[in-house]
Amino acid sequence: MSVIGTPRSNGSFGNVCAFCHFWDGDAHLTRHKISDVLYDDKAKGRCLSTRNSQADATQPACSRFVISNQASKYCKR
Repeated sequence: MSVIGTPRSNGSFGNVCAFCHFWDGDAHLTRHKISDVLYDDKAKGRCLSTRNSQADATQPACSRFVISNQASKYCKR
């Protein structure tokens, strides 16, 4: 199932792991409307920033968040 999210360039607030550069997974990001993104909420991955720990795509981003190249295409500034 897909959910809607809005990547933000100004820090972790409002972002999820699926939008992070350190998240190793494939959430199939696709554009939805102007600045929203559809992504797979069932996607699983690893956080390369926190010792390869498991992280779901919908998990709220941590303080180490850096926006990924893919998510930055859809980013709300």
